[in-house]
Amino acid sequence: MTFQPKGNAIDLTVQVSNFSQRKGGMWSPITLGSEQAIQKQREGNIIREVAIASCLLALSFYHLSFYLFRARMNLPLFLGIFCFIVSVRTLLVGDIFFMYLFPGFPWELSVKIEYLTSYLGLMTVFLFFANLFPKETHKLVLYMTVAVCLGFSMTTLLPAYKFTHYIQYFQAYLMVVFIYFTFVIVKAAIKKREGALLNLVSLVCLVLAVTNDILYYQQLSDRPDLTPIAAAIFLLAQTLVVSKKSSQATKRVAQLSEELTMVNRSLEKMVEERTQKLVKSNAQLEHIEKTRKAFFSAITHELMTPMQSIRGYIQLLETSVKDEKQQRYLSIINEKTQFLNHLMKDLIYLAKVDEGQIEFAFEEVDSVIFLNHFYHRYKPDIEQAGLVAGFEVTEVPENAVCLVRVDMFRMEQVFSNLIHNAIKFTPEGKAITIRGSYSMDSRSDKKEVNGFLKVEIVDNGIGIEKEILPFVFERFVKGTNEIAARKGTGLGLPISKEIIKRHGGQITANNIMGSGSRFVIKLPAIFLVED
Repeated sequence: MTFQPKGNAIDLTVQVSNFSQRKGGMWSPITLGSEQAIQKQREGNIIREVAIASCLLALSFYHLSFYLFRARMNLPLFLGIFCFIVSVRTLLVGDIFFMYLFPGFPWELSVKIEYLTSYLGLMTVFLFFANLFPKETHKLVLYMTVAVCLGFSMTTLLPAYKFTHYIQYFQAYLMVVFIYFTFVIVKAAIKKREGALLNLVSLVCLVLAVTNDILYYQQLSDRPDLTPIAAAIFLLAQTLVVSKKSSQATKRVAQLSEELTMVNRSLEKMVEERTQKLVKSNAQLEHIEKTRKAFFSAITHELMTPMQSIRGYIQLLETSVKDEKQQRYLSIINEKTQFLNHLMKDLIYLAKVDEGQIEFAFEEVDSVIFLNHFYHRYKPDIEQAGLVAGFEVTEVPENAVCLVRVDMFRMEQVFSNLIHNAIKFTPEGKAITIRGSYSMDSRSDKKEVNGFLKVEIVDNGIGIEKEILPFVFERFVKGTNEIAARKGTGLGLPISKEIIKRHGGQITANNIMGSGSRFVIKLPAIFLVED
């Protein structure tokens, strides 16, 4: 207020009202002086408050933005919120620059915001310290402080003449909390926690400023509000702590990245060395394998010729020898040479398969003719062994002809292996059945439809032993029973699998031990649909 004195004596009458709430009345003595001096003092106070509020607001945006980009770190979040709270409070105390900017703003609402900043500010600071020194902060004290701050915040819903009188109780609790803060930071400093000493210094400044303001509001001190200045110092200290933590984390990430790069280089070098060793070992193994196959094929061919001669001599001896005992011995020898001859033929065939020397002569055959051919081909062999030959074939889908593309000579080998295996392991009087069925894709307007021909060879023999069933199509795998050990070579099924594979089909085996076995062949088929 400015006025021009008209005499040497001036009478000033000050009328003070609104004593119904705690902030009513005069809190500071009247300052008299020239208009320029008073205006300069006020502008200085406003500039100071605006500068502090602006810095705190900038810090708030910085920390909140930092939190958004690194959401795993909670320290910037609490620090950003506290900066914003103190920035708002700075504009609402002292010369109240906020009211200068917005003169129509409700006074009571501004007081509620001022008190809220005190309550929520303490809560945010406590959450910050709890995250900065989690091992030194007791959870129960943290929860209790949060509850107290929220409770006092709820009082601002009441009228000003009520809630302004509760601040003194909060100030008492505030001093207790600051004592606990000091205890936590001293404990952290003893344990050499990062940022503890810097926090201790900034906290002492904040405690002194808050104590001064408490005394000021109790009208025991004439110094104005110092909390914003101390809070700014405190926040700058916390900013340094958070920045240092972030810098160390970034440095650690860079260090780990460098270490990872070195490890990757080491691994790459190791992988390269081991790859070279593996390539060298693989080349050696391929050479050994080729040598083995060549030797294996050569020795098998070399043995075939003398074996044929031995069989011829044995047959001559059988016609000339009259003694029954000697004939029995010659018969056993002949049986063994036949077994060796069969084994060598299988070995030669497998060697050719491995070397890709087997050629297939595929032709399209009607599935009905295909199934009937092999049934009638092996029916005499089955019945000659005292077994029952069965034949079950489902009808071809209506208005369709099923064709399979096969090499009849190679399929002869497959059926020969499977049928004669079944004969060997099926007791006299039991049955061996050949079954045929069809699987056709959904029909369309096309005249050719893909599908499968499924052929099953089922016997009522002793079945395949459970232990060897998963490996029955591997080479030289034989059962442990007497028949398998005496008559089997362990090569018939692997040869059959290779032949079916070259036909684009599949062959599987399953059984119930003691109730026979079932071999299933699935061959690709084409169904010609007639109009």
